[in-house]
Amino acid sequence: MNQIERITEMEKTMDEVTAIVAEMKTALEKFRKVQERLHRVEKYYGSSVWFEDADADRHGRLPENLKCEVLANESVWKLLIENRELAIQMLETGTDIIKNK
Repeated sequence: MNQIERITEMEKTMDEVTAIVAEMKTALEKFRKVQERLHRVEKYYGSSVWFEDADADRHGRLPENLKCEVLANESVWKLLIENRELAIQMLETGTDIIKNK
């Protein structure tokens, strides 16, 4: 690889990484902001109010067209686990970056 090719390749790589870092920065800010809202869902899930709402859904007391995935055990649990796993991945990635792996 000659000097021009090397510099061109490094510039291309830098441009790609710069764009992805900007995207990650935006996504991370959104992720941070939504955590408080997710915490509200977590507190709701399994609460006495949630059980009342789930019972109403099971017994057909809610409108048929009402979206109520939040009353499905699997949906909420899956979201909470995915959120936790993503947080762990961010910690591991950050550690790898700091250790320069």
